[in-house]
Amino acid sequence: MRVIAGKSRGIELKGAKGKDFRPTTQLVKGSVFDHLQGEIEGSFVLDLFAGSGGLGIEALSRGAAKGVFVDISRNAIEAIKLNIKKCGFGSGQVEIVRSDVIRFLNRAVSEDEVYDIIFADPPYKSNFAMELLRIINETEKRICGIMVIESSEEINSVNNKSMQKYKVKKFGHTYLNYFKYIRS
Repeated sequence: MRVIAGKSRGIELKGAKGKDFRPTTQLVKGSVFDHLQGEIEGSFVLDLFAGSGGLGIEALSRGAAKGVFVDISRNAIEAIKLNIKKCGFGSGQVEIVRSDVIRFLNRAVSEDEVYDIIFADPPYKSNFAMELLRIINETEKRICGIMVIESSEEINSVNNKSMQKYKVKKFGHTYLNYFKYIRS
């Protein structure tokens, strides 16, 4: 795993260890950032189920102003810290949080936090993606502009009060589900 573009281009990232970790492939990561290229510069990004931090780090490398990385695994947090250090991002650009992702998102909503882009790569075959969308859709507040969820299947959100799916891209057994904020 390497950073694809930007100021940290070519830096090899350490993957989190364990059978539960599935890093985003270079092809998939490249597709995400090709699609979002006009949205990254100066943005505030949230990387949920961050693993090694690859998506958030790629965003920072390409000019995001700040990245928040959330994962419950101690192993993942250590990998993120090492990768952030290798890439040379300053402490003002990065926040690393060891937390349950659902608990974190509920707190973020209650504290009126707003992110430009949320990346979420929950464990495949889990209900976490739908739970994230449920939390965002049930709030009256805007929590993000764009959300990208990596999953093993296309996500069809039942309640689209706040987030509307506008694109799906498939790579083998991986789906990229793109949502945008629609509430005025």
